[in-house]
Amino acid sequence: MALLLLAAGTTLALAACAAPHPRDLVVGEDQCRYCRMEITDPRFGAQVILSTGRIETFDSVECAAGFVRELPAEQRATVWVADYTSGAWVRADSAAFVVGAATRAPMGATVAYATRSAAAAAAGASDRVVEWAAVVAATAAEHGGH
Repeated sequence: MALLLLAAGTTLALAACAAPHPRDLVVGEDQCRYCRMEITDPRFGAQVILSTGRIETFDSVECAAGFVRELPAEQRATVWVADYTSGAWVRADSAAFVVGAATRAPMGATVAYATRSAAAAAAGASDRVVEWAAVVAATAAEHGGH
């Protein structure tokens, strides 16, 4: 019995220490932390989980990138983006992004995909497939302080 209690306690302790994960976005209730627009389509959404565990929600990849760009590094934990195809949450640093004139997202022209191959398959002839660092850099160059 003591071993069973010890195992249960260890499992609970490990679960409590696990890194926070994103939550489902609530359409019509959640707002973008950066631009304050109401989130209307979770396929374009993003979340930044701060080092405190607090979750900030975003209506677009560009808004999340702008927020991250202005956030001190010690406050960041993880950035998550919604895979456009499945809606599943993917870490931004492992996702691929399609940027282009044909892409229409709430705050720009950037859409996230879980894999580079999925992004390449979705990209049009004039689109670019880029990584998260390029999205953040482009947001700084194009939008300044938003």
